[in-house]
Amino acid sequence: MDAGSVESLFAGYPDVRLRLVSRSAHTSQVVTGFLMLARRRRIALTIEDAGHRREEYPHPHLVEAFVGGRRIAFDMLDGYNFDVVAAAAYIRGVDLYFKRSCSTFRNGVFPAEVRAKIRPLGFNYHVTCPENPINPAPVEIKSLRKRLIALLRPRPAEEGEYFTVEKFECGAGRRVAAKRLKILFLTRLWEGEQNRAINAMRIAIVRALGERYPRNFTGGVTDTPLARALCPELIVAEKYTDRARYLRLIIIFITNGCNSIRA
Repeated sequence: MDAGSVESLFAGYPDVRLRLVSRSAHTSQVVTGFLMLARRRRIALTIEDAGHRREEYPHPHLVEAFVGGRRIAFDMLDGYNFDVVAAAAYIRGVDLYFKRSCSTFRNGVFPAEVRAKIRPLGFNYHVTCPENPINPAPVEIKSLRKRLIALLRPRPAEEGEYFTVEKFECGAGRRVAAKRLKILFLTRLWEGEQNRAINAMRIAIVRALGERYPRNFTGGVTDTPLARALCPELIVAEKYTDRARYLRLIIIFITNGCNSIRA
């Protein structure tokens, strides 16, 4: 399937059945997108929970869309940490497979007929809406004080209280004066030899941004034993890891994948 044939599947007012393999937060963005299409009456949407069929899938970070007799998979796993044989068998059973953190090099482990079905996903970030079954309520709050406050405070009923697409994106034509430019890059490091390269890349990004934009940059790495061993000077204060502060702090947001968007 090419881009044109995929677009034709969603022409008119098609019936779309969305299958959730799990309640993985990684998949929230995809589900939100389909809910927005349904709200705008571009599609007729039904959502089914396939958690009881988890063993049929190579990992839990998957969403499937069934439309026009086609099966389209959205793989939201950050990387290729799955059984290659199981993943190849799964991809053979779908018509199109969109992969987060897609790598032409890593796709080389698959046979040609499997690679032909793989397409890269675009920019990925966490976003939701009130109807999203992935995360309809705030994440678990560990602090007893904050948990009590959350119980006493009314839950947000309006979409404006959520981290929605509109809060993170705007037209490409927007310009920001250099003196008002703010850059935020918060990341974490991962244990294990297999993560050595990505850890080095993240450390290098934080250092480069700090050197290039010393007055405009806020960022660093999460405080962990590994961070204390590799780059203690880059550990960021805990107050900056609170998600609600992001929208107040930033004009440009840079993800772990080094993409950027205007907020």
